[in-house]
Amino acid sequence: MIMSIPSVIVTVADQLQSEAWSQNGQFSYQELQEIRTILSRHDNTYELIGSGSTRIVVRSSEEDVVYKINCIPSDSQNKTEVRIWNQGCRNIPQKHLAEVFSWTDSYTVIEMEYCRDLSELTLEEFHTTLSEFYDGYYEYTDEGAKDSWGFSSDGVIKCRDYGRALVSENN
Repeated sequence: MIMSIPSVIVTVADQLQSEAWSQNGQFSYQELQEIRTILSRHDNTYELIGSGSTRIVVRSSEEDVVYKINCIPSDSQNKTEVRIWNQGCRNIPQKHLAEVFSWTDSYTVIEMEYCRDLSELTLEEFHTTLSEFYDGYYEYTDEGAKDSWGFSSDGVIKCRDYGRALVSENN
């Protein structure tokens, strides 16, 4: 689905109104402005490429970037991805993390490298490839799931969803 910035905002608002998220707050005016500002950097046309329990992901049709928008302001996945990008992760080498380019002050939106899906790999090929560099817990974390990974524009397999990854031995 191709969307303009106002449509993205409406999609976020619709997610907030959904039954699963009705118990959570709503965006402040500042947070809505942050969403509008970061999305305005490109051509204002976006494709909704994913949604999870707390955020949606839209891709700019102009560049190979995605925007992850927290639909629950208190959720920390975006903040965690920024932290991991900046500080590293105990399970995944930096070169196998999708790059985080920018983020809003409240972490409501992050701009990240787009990585296409791994549909051409079987599950066995995926696990074999990951075992060459990934020292993680496949069954317990998001980054162990095949759809959390993708190919970068230069063909490197990168984790594109590491908002719940383990940063250190203590978390």
